[in-house]
Amino acid sequence: MLFRSDDMPSGDERTFLVVVDPSEEMKAALRYACRRVARAGGAIALFHAVAVSEFHHFKTIGELMDHEAHTDAERRLQEVAVEVHRQTGKFPELYIRQGDTLTELETVIRENVAISVLVLGAGFGADGPGRSEEHTSELQSHSFISYAVFCLKK
Repeated sequence: MLFRSDDMPSGDERTFLVVVDPSEEMKAALRYACRRVARAGGAIALFHAVAVSEFHHFKTIGELMDHEAHTDAERRLQEVAVEVHRQTGKFPELYIRQGDTLTELETVIRENVAISVLVLGAGFGADGPGRSEEHTSELQSHSFISYAVFCLKK
């Protein structure tokens, strides 16, 4: 287990990690995390994983595609960071990783022991909750975080 009870962050040290994607559900998750931090203290961190380009025919084109995807992710995280600051008065930590989302999410959580709450937006309906539920059940089985929160879109 990564955390012992005496290693767990207290309220002011607790970091809420929000997985940023373009979904409406992410907005609900972000709002939840911001409200918790505004009321109880703590910090917010934003995470986004950029998929590795599958374009291997021409190395330069693949590198350009990777750079463009990383730039788009940076822009998106900066936009969300402005909203976090507006709601909490604090700027969040930003984590942009390249690779598999679950693998990179695990790495970020392992590297930062202050992250104790993973906040994911989960949809409902015919498509089900999506990858968020898969990520959470996989991470919880490894005990990397104290708990996870789902914010469902109304």
